[in-house]
Amino acid sequence: PPETVIAQRRQHSIQARAAAKAALVHQAIDERRVTLEGADGDTLHGVVAGIQSETALVLVPALGGTSDMAELCGIARRAAADGIASIRYDQRGTGQSSGSASLMEPDGEVRDCGVVVRWARAQLGASRVYVVGVSFGAAVAAAAAGRFDEVDG
Repeated sequence: PPETVIAQRRQHSIQARAAAKAALVHQAIDERRVTLEGADGDTLHGVVAGIQSETALVLVPALGGTSDMAELCGIARRAAADGIASIRYDQRGTGQSSGSASLMEPDGEVRDCGVVVRWARAQLGASRVYVVGVSFGAAVAAAAAGRFDEVDG
């Protein structure tokens, strides 16, 4: 019966989320807060997780989300545990970053992402930088990947 299948899927989802949360809570990682100058001179607040590595991640939050989004923190912690550094940042006009957010014309957010990618290469010693986003941040990440040669994926 469909109800049984739905109940099984729901239970599996609940168990998977609980396991993911448990893994995140118990992993201690080295984090430091940084401030960068955005593409238009805005101040971008970021959090670096892990140490210098050949591969780095730039983690882009959803519109209105911040560098403290649970999804981004989880990715950063897992990456750091695997020896991969990351920087997650507050997009312009959100969290501790200055400026104004723009949902309809995200060119500034995309250019800011490019700035963060270049910073990750220079400051984290990364020869490969991958950009990952959540919701609106995923659109910013995809646009940045298409626009900037410094993005490896």
